[in-house]
Amino acid sequence: MQPMTGNWSTLPQADVDRIKKELPGITEAAIRDPHVEYIHEVKVPCGRLMEICYPSIPFYQKLLGGIPLACTQTFQHAWRNELGKITETAKTSLIFSCWATPSAVMGHEHRHAKGEMHAWF
Repeated sequence: MQPMTGNWSTLPQADVDRIKKELPGITEAAIRDPHVEYIHEVKVPCGRLMEICYPSIPFYQKLLGGIPLACTQTFQHAWRNELGKITETAKTSLIFSCWATPSAVMGHEHRHAKGEMHAWF
């Protein structure tokens, strides 16, 4: 497991810009807010876990034969009023795991679900 070194507030500007493009009208402050409103654990078959999580493994770990034991995906939501103006935002984290996921890995993923991140590389 890689060490945690930041949170949503340390997200690189390029990623903030990408999210702003995907959700027009969202503020940078809402994107950088480290609070995650909703956290859900999703148990999937281990083969499906590989499909979901393998793309997020760093390239060097793939070269070393690394396989995911779990992963967390966080989504930014924006609710709009009838005029199309964003009135509220929130983040939802989904923790994907399978029967073979150790509890230490789940603890690590729960830290992600609460907004902690790895180094941006």
